[in-house]
Amino acid sequence: MESSERYPGYVAKVAKALSAAPQSLSVEDLLEEVAGPRPNKSGARSVVYRALQQLYQAVPVAPGRYGWLSNLLRGNYFRHTLTPDEVR
Repeated sequence: MESSERYPGYVAKVAKALSAAPQSLSVEDLLEEVAGPRPNKSGARSVVYRALQQLYQAVPVAPGRYGWLSNLLRGNYFRHTLTPDEVR
């Protein structure tokens, strides 16, 4: 079995962790989540940050904390005044 079959990619693991979380997670929480059965690597923190940059749904909410955009917006209402172009 190949390594990629045994260990999902960091981007997929970070996306899964953030999308399942009802609130934002710290980078340390994400490191614990992606470590799982994966062998411990010294550069895991930088890989998690790179994964966060690739995910448009992963948004920073505070220094060192990230949330999944659709989870953070759930239950909120937004008002947008339409411009004449949008009305057409």
